[in-house]
Amino acid sequence: MPTELKWNADREATFLYAVDLLRRGVELADPALADALSRDGPKLIEQLQHAGLTGEQIRQHLVPLGIQADSSHRIAETLMRKTIGGERWQSLVTPVAGLITDTGLAADPAMNRLNEELAQTLPPLHDRCREYMATLLAEIGRLTDPSLIPERVEVIAGPALSAEAGAVTGGGTAYLLYNMVSLESVGDDPRSELPEPLRLAWMIAQTNLDLPIHSENVPRDARPLLAALAMLMPVLAAGESLDLCAVDDATARLALRRWQIVNRGEDELCGIVMDWWATYRQNRPPMAVGLGALLQMLE
Repeated sequence: MPTELKWNADREATFLYAVDLLRRGVELADPALADALSRDGPKLIEQLQHAGLTGEQIRQHLVPLGIQADSSHRIAETLMRKTIGGERWQSLVTPVAGLITDTGLAADPAMNRLNEELAQTLPPLHDRCREYMATLLAEIGRLTDPSLIPERVEVIAGPALSAEAGAVTGGGTAYLLYNMVSLESVGDDPRSELPEPLRLAWMIAQTNLDLPIHSENVPRDARPLLAALAMLMPVLAAGESLDLCAVDDATARLALRRWQIVNRGEDELCGIVMDWWATYRQNRPPMAVGLGALLQMLE
């Protein structure tokens, strides 16, 4: 059965996604938004880090809770309870909620304009992704394990925010804990070698890797990176079968960079991923074994 995709857009999720891009050192394509977030965005991240959240906890929880929660206070409350817990989390809610509110208010003028652009770019992107998605995901499942392909995923659509050297690159993140992905809506594929349907298929294919049968022996904070790397070559192979991309070193290195898996060192990582994929395809072990082997190769 094809994966059911529920497309959604949300103000809180979008500016929180932008804040996390800044945390990860990604250039924002819109100077006005970057300027609006320059004061309170770093304060919010600093507050979360001071509370004890890891970078992966911030990345995996912040945007999905922006979709699910109906207020800044509820976002902060759920975030602190899920990550910090214990006796400390309640005292951290008010300062985090205040910074979320302040950051959102500062971002509003730029966000209003960006959301108007989103209304123009999203329909054609949605159509392009729908054209290829069922076939891509079925092929990824055939190359790996059909149980990796989820029954349903929520796609959080946002404006094109990521850039490199001033050029829009697009972006997105798989949120393994929530069966959600985010996808920046770009008017055209930033690189013809990597069409955007491939990026979406790659993120969707990561979401079930958090299931215990696949990753119970992998440290939780390591799972998002391992999932991103493990699904890279399968999605390129699936894309090649549809004449969407090539499966070679150059394309893999480009994906590592453009899909925001790494900021540097893509040459070495490309070699590891391609060696892992060659071994995996030859032996076809359970994905739990494959992820363990990939983790060892990265250490």
